[in-house]
Amino acid sequence: MSRFVKIRSFSSARSLYSNLTSKQLNFKQCKTYVLQDNLQKEALLLDPIKENIPFYLSYLGYHGLKLKYIVDSHSHADHFSASFKLKDLTGAKYVMHRSAPAPRVDHHVVDGDILEIGDNKIQVIHTPGHTPDSISLYTGSELFPGDTLLIGGCGRTDFSGGDPTQSYESITKKLFTLPDSTRVYPSHDYRFNEVTTIGHEKKTNPRLANKSKNEFVEIMENLGLPLPEKIMEAIQINSSTVLEDQIKLPTYSQLNEVKLISPETLKELKKDKESVLVLDVREPEEFEDEKLKGLKDTVNIPLRSLVTNVHQFEDYKNKTIVCLCRSGMRSATAASVLSGYGFENVLNLKGGLLNYYSS
Repeated sequence: MSRFVKIRSFSSARSLYSNLTSKQLNFKQCKTYVLQDNLQKEALLLDPIKENIPFYLSYLGYHGLKLKYIVDSHSHADHFSASFKLKDLTGAKYVMHRSAPAPRVDHHVVDGDILEIGDNKIQVIHTPGHTPDSISLYTGSELFPGDTLLIGGCGRTDFSGGDPTQSYESITKKLFTLPDSTRVYPSHDYRFNEVTTIGHEKKTNPRLANKSKNEFVEIMENLGLPLPEKIMEAIQINSSTVLEDQIKLPTYSQLNEVKLISPETLKELKKDKESVLVLDVREPEEFEDEKLKGLKDTVNIPLRSLVTNVHQFEDYKNKTIVCLCRSGMRSATAASVLSGYGFENVLNLKGGLLNYYSS
């Protein structure tokens, strides 16, 4: 099991790298990076996409690399992650931020944690704004910011959980404090650029250079960008173990119709055990997390099995069902699915158990 330790500053990590190299593997707008130790033959794969799984496996095999970590820099909305499949095929550890909604994550990291590849230490920087679970990886000379910072831009902040103020803080107070010479490799580029530097972005990025926080927020709130194709399918599949043919996924408008309740309201509702059912749609292994253990008097049916078990809830057709999961994403899908089956009063715990236990 890898050690996760804190370091006090970015500068304290810069002398720790000797055999670590990185390579971009997709050669398209959506980018995947491999970070590899060439002596100990260990590798980390960042933001892999589902359609390129055979190539990733071939690359690892050709170079004799053992895949130690698979990292998603955030919950993706524009493509299907390969992480679940690669985890099964390789035995590598799946890594995401503590606030990520996805199940089957082996290591939930927070700001300042370290991932070790061979003798190399890679620092995790929590950079919320594009999504709440966005992280960047810093090697001491190279930065992999996911979608937080792009070449001549930054990740949009109009998705669910996005926040332009957080994005500005993440970039200006964390990423822009790195040395100007730091090479930056984002997980997206729509003009097929490959690399920039912190110094270059500080001087020239049109959304950030010489911009105040208020100016940045104004820019981000008026981008008017279209939603990515199949955004809701990607978000729901990437945040669960559901396969596309296991369940008919709700549309964006259907998810928006799901009624949310607060942890306080749930605590009151749970007192009426006869007319209220609390449905936990997480995977069984998620109950091993002591910080997010299940609530008493709940029924656990994973989202992927919901449709085949919907008959179990017939007695609650006209009663209240409260769905919950880790962060509220999978339970929103479950609530919408149940509503489609004629259940009249289905609610979703806002923010999931992460919110429940922090409130």
